[in-house]
Amino acid sequence: MTDWIGTDYAPGDGKYRNGCAAPTMKAGNDLFMPGCDADLEDILRALKDGELTRKELARNASRIYHSICKLNNERNRR
Repeated sequence: MTDWIGTDYAPGDGKYRNGCAAPTMKAGNDLFMPGCDADLEDILRALKDGELTRKELARNASRIYHSICKLNNERNRR
C-alpha cells in the first residue's frame, strides 16, 4: 500500500515525483491510495499497452481479497 500520495503532499521544488498507479501495481503494490479517476485510467492504459498484465493485477487484487477474508474470519470468531 502506498502512502497517501497526491499533489498536495509534493514538495514545491518538484524534487519528488508524484506516485503513478500502474508502475506501483507492476511492482507488486496491492493498494494505491487514495486513488482517483486518473489512477484508474493509468491502470487501464497500462493494461491496454501491455505494460501491466491482468495476471499482475489479479495477483495484487487477490492479496487484498484474501486479507479481507482473513480479517472477516477473525472478526467472526469474537
